[in-house]
Amino acid sequence: MKAAFYSVLRQALTSCPDRTNAFQYAMRQLGLADSEVAALLHGVAHESAVDGVSAHVERLIHDTMSGTFFTVEGISSPVATHKGTRPGDPIGDLLFNLTMSRILAEMKELVLEAEVAQWFGDPSRCQDFLHPGELPPNGFADVSFVDDCAVAIHADDLQQLQEVAKHVVAAMHVAAHRRGLQLNYDPGKTEMLWQVQGRGSRALKQELMAQGHILQWTQYGVKFALRIVQTYRHLGTWLQAGGCLAKEIQTRAHGAKASWGSLAKSFFSKPYVSTTAKIKVFRSLALSRHMYNVHTWSSIKPAELDRWTNSVRQPLCSLARGATKGFPPRLFDVATLGGLVGLETPQDRLHAARLRYFSRLIQQCPVALWQLIWHTRDIAGTWTALLIESFQWFCTFYGPQWGLHPDSPLEQWILAVQTDYAWKGRVKSALRKSCQYRQSQAEHAVWQKAFDREYYAAVGAQETPVVQDSARWECDQCDKWFASKKALATHSQRVHGYRRIVRFYASGDTCPACCKLHHSRMRLCQHLTACTGCLEVLQACFQPIADDQVAALDRLDEQATDELKKQGWWHTKALLPACRVAGPLLPRVGSQDARDMLARSLARSPNVGTAFMHLQGRRVDSGDTLASHTPCAEHPAQGYVFQSEQGQHDGAGLFQRAGLATLNARMNIRTLVFVHFFSGFRRRHDLHDIISHHVFPDGLQVFALSVDMCLQKEAGDLTSDASLAFWKDQVLSGRIFGAGGGPPCETFTSARMHGEGPRAVRSATDLTGLPCLTAREWRLVLIGTRLVQFILDILFLLAKTGGCGFCEHPQYPVWCASKCPCSLWSMKATKMLKQLQCVSIVSFDQCVLHAPIVKPATLLLVRLWDFRATVLAKGRCGRCAHGPRAHEKLIGKDASGQFRTARGKVYPPHLNMALGQAIGHYVERTFIPAESSSVSNVLPEFFQRFAHADFVDASEIQPDFHG
Repeated sequence: MKAAFYSVLRQALTSCPDRTNAFQYAMRQLGLADSEVAALLHGVAHESAVDGVSAHVERLIHDTMSGTFFTVEGISSPVATHKGTRPGDPIGDLLFNLTMSRILAEMKELVLEAEVAQWFGDPSRCQDFLHPGELPPNGFADVSFVDDCAVAIHADDLQQLQEVAKHVVAAMHVAAHRRGLQLNYDPGKTEMLWQVQGRGSRALKQELMAQGHILQWTQYGVKFALRIVQTYRHLGTWLQAGGCLAKEIQTRAHGAKASWGSLAKSFFSKPYVSTTAKIKVFRSLALSRHMYNVHTWSSIKPAELDRWTNSVRQPLCSLARGATKGFPPRLFDVATLGGLVGLETPQDRLHAARLRYFSRLIQQCPVALWQLIWHTRDIAGTWTALLIESFQWFCTFYGPQWGLHPDSPLEQWILAVQTDYAWKGRVKSALRKSCQYRQSQAEHAVWQKAFDREYYAAVGAQETPVVQDSARWECDQCDKWFASKKALATHSQRVHGYRRIVRFYASGDTCPACCKLHHSRMRLCQHLTACTGCLEVLQACFQPIADDQVAALDRLDEQATDELKKQGWWHTKALLPACRVAGPLLPRVGSQDARDMLARSLARSPNVGTAFMHLQGRRVDSGDTLASHTPCAEHPAQGYVFQSEQGQHDGAGLFQRAGLATLNARMNIRTLVFVHFFSGFRRRHDLHDIISHHVFPDGLQVFALSVDMCLQKEAGDLTSDASLAFWKDQVLSGRIFGAGGGPPCETFTSARMHGEGPRAVRSATDLTGLPCLTAREWRLVLIGTRLVQFILDILFLLAKTGGCGFCEHPQYPVWCASKCPCSLWSMKATKMLKQLQCVSIVSFDQCVLHAPIVKPATLLLVRLWDFRATVLAKGRCGRCAHGPRAHEKLIGKDASGQFRTARGKVYPPHLNMALGQAIGHYVERTFIPAESSSVSNVLPEFFQRFAHADFVDASEIQPDFHG
């Protein structure tokens, strides 16, 4: 079109020296009448689009239009530009914006002259956020970008809404036509997207449907035909009627998957590319499209937000494939997968983006936009309500140092963010902490799943599913059961061919009972489901449709559903309003006419559908029958453990106290090595010293090793997967018969519940760390969690191979249970180990073993029940008998500035003696006489690096955290 125009203009200039006559000649050749050309010339002569532009800008525009040229296909010589801009020149967009500003200004004047609506599109920045002013009852405003313009209209009356829309379109047409432009009314161009509701909306929709969804009228001597649509795309964002976001979510998901899929094989699947590099590319390439404009969404439902979040599940599965401990990545949710690879979850990124946008908004927000936000702040689901959720997220992860709360008035948040120059950094800090929080939770979730797999496989039982309801639904056609009737129906539909009964009476799109047209069979099924009276009339007059006919109709519905999903709608979306059609109604239920119709229907087609009867199940209340399906589960109400003589599961003899377990140990254990993990510095009369000096009959030699970071540095680091694999290999190869230790309790200690101690970093609900931890606290918690997981893995493996061991940790602090403290004894894995027959648990006060402090402790013992008997025989069944105020309280700091609880990390000599004697009794029961076993009396050479004999003074305390 441009080439043709310039060719005609060149011919006109050649034949007509006068430029005005040449322009009229060129316009005449393009099909414009002389009156239209005269109107264009009049508008150009009496209007300047550059009024108010500085002389500097005018000079810049003059320079861009001087001495320029371009070439056109079909014309050999270059074309010089003396007026206007050359094709592709960016200055053209600027000049077109100037022209559009004049068009919009005239459109505004014409609408205001008609007095049908008021203008509320004030582009000036909002100065008073607390009193932005009231919105007019009937108003309009425009949002323009180059040649793309959207006009927002609202009115209290449906007729007034149509009048405003008609005047806006007509005024836009007149203003554009005066400047030589014409609106394009093709599909996807000039259209109207509206949401009508209230009295008269159904009649208006039905009237519009009869007109082909085209609003027609005549104004300014021009006939207009405006298309009414359900979906419209503006500046790359899809808008749907009713505030639906399905199409927009679908577009964001498709863009992210497409960008990832283009490099899935060539980059993301390569094992030699580091995960860090993959994450950087994925964040910048895919997540940027996934996050485009999502911070402006409103009225989004939790299910839609989950659908948007899960759209990146497939890429995350490929990135986290090597971090799931052999489990398929699809078994984990998006938050877990993102945490495993150190990537923020989409919802966390959404909150951060919304908070950043809020800061920009209150700095540059126009009055019109803030009026809409302010006057909808109390409506659920609006952008302001979502902003409150982002405030909640920010306070959760940033920490208590932020002075406001999520329920603080919006006015306080506005003032705080406006005056905070470090707001962007605070949001970044909260996002970083959320990533740390997700990582710790993800690692623990994967570890727990791996622990469950090994545990239930060894015990020979199934894990108990979590059932919220007190009843369950059993399928009579198979052995499966479900938590709800809806789940049973879904199972019956997929496996046993069940179909809902409404499908057997819906053969078209019109209900014969009430004579209403629903335009689709799916909408008719929804109508029959909600209106049981119509379904009863159909059942009284007709027989069910045959199963093969229902299957054929369902296949057609599936095709229609696919089309609706591509458009961003659910399968029951009513794109057209239901309307009444002409026709006789069916006879009432129980009448003779109804019985006659049913008889004739049976005579015409004796093939009656029966698939709706395939829902065969029953409700079973929970009780003794539920226990038969779940033979192995911890008590759901048990929060922690104190005492346990032994568990009930023997694992077919694998976890017995003696018997087959003893034979297993004699056959597999080759070297009598006991490892004391987290031992701290070597001291006189420590556990290592006790075991090494214990004399066994028949010359049996038992070796002891002390392993700790303060002794072996990197070799004593037990937090890595390589270290865990090494010690597991030693247990499985029979080189270790026992192990034990007390993992650092610095992050679990109840001293953090006191005001004088450090702040708490865990809770009962956040076992792996609170959300608002600093970087150092997070590393401290992460190391503590990994060490707890390490000792539990080793103890379970020792219980499985017939060995012995122990785990010591502070007793559950009942006195502060209301503060939801975190404890090793309230963890799921600990309660699972408690159920093994070879495991016993004892809680006691260490002062009964001559400790200078009370320090209540709990030990999990694997085949060391002698220790439990020894401790319970002292004091008052293991409790302090020294009276009140006999011991110093370990609260606060001492004179040197060290926390008094640090001394409690060192085991008293009598505690070591009791443990050493219990270990010795286990060795004597299992490996004596010596001829009954084939153990070696030589310590393997690779254990020599763990042999330390450098003793320290009793006053020197080992650190908990080496980071």
